[in-house]
Amino acid sequence: MDQWDKLFSVNVRGVMMTCKLFGAQMVKQGGGKIINLSSVRGQRAATGGNSAYCASKGAVDMITKQLATELACTGST
Repeated sequence: MDQWDKLFSVNVRGVMMTCKLFGAQMVKQGGGKIINLSSVRGQRAATGGNSAYCASKGAVDMITKQLATELACTGST
């Protein structure tokens, strides 16, 4: 669980904190772009004990899609 928490802290929390800060600036200035990098492992399972990594990258993919929808409503995309 320690490894799981560490991966989620870096891969998911780090992305969300960055998007929160830059998203607020985008809304304020009326536009911008955020590019999040993920992995094919967010879409496809892998063998070899990668469940935390795969789950964290899947979370990044969904955060990206959801924030695109939310920020589109503000005209910031």
